[in-house]
Amino acid sequence: MNQLTRSEEEVVNLLTQDKSACEIGAIRNRSVYTVQKQIDNAKKKLEVNTAHGLTAKYIRISLAVLLVSLLLLISLLHTNEKTLVLQKKVVETDITI
Repeated sequence: MNQLTRSEEEVVNLLTQDKSACEIGAIRNRSVYTVQKQIDNAKKKLEVNTAHGLTAKYIRISLAVLLVSLLLLISLLHTNEKTLVLQKKVVETDITI
């Protein structure tokens, strides 16, 4: 999603919350024209034709990013667990020597 600007991402996120362009404009203190332009830009960047397609793809991408983040965290925790076991063995070895 780093294709989208921060503003475009915020607008699309609000679309996923079932906000209209008018509501998004009021929330973000922007004109409806500006919001619609950001929606159009996001649709082009994510290669979709409709607002529904945009929100669906945004949610899929968000879930994929979340899954990758969780997998990296699990990998990191597993690596730290192995490191702690090795450190414990080293400490036990030092004590018995």
